[in-house]
Amino acid sequence: MKAKKELFSTTDVLHIFRQLCAGLEHMHNLDPPYAHNDVKPGNVLITHGKGQPPLAILMDFGSARPARRQIQSRSEALQLQEWASEHCSTPFRAPGLWDCPSNADIDERADICSLGCTLYAKMR
Repeated sequence: MKAKKELFSTTDVLHIFRQLCAGLEHMHNLDPPYAHNDVKPGNVLITHGKGQPPLAILMDFGSARPARRQIQSRSEALQLQEWASEHCSTPFRAPGLWDCPSNADIDERADICSLGCTLYAKMR
């Protein structure tokens, strides 16, 4: 027997997305800013009460770390890529964590990219 896929209305998905944006905005506005680094559907807990909009909770902060990092050498770029391969889920990993340039600023935008991939995955 095939498992029934949970479907959300477009309104519910956008409500969930707004909540995730607010959670990431909070992390990104800390001093220093933090990045989650593993935003994906599996790290979003969703509760749904009768007659209530869904409540989305971002969880699993095991990959979280200060968001801003200046990469100044090929060695640092390769270290970051290796770290990302161990801590960031492949389908949701930001491009800068796949092939990091030797002279790059890595920041909160990696979470924004992962959030976009998560939205796409939930809308399919």
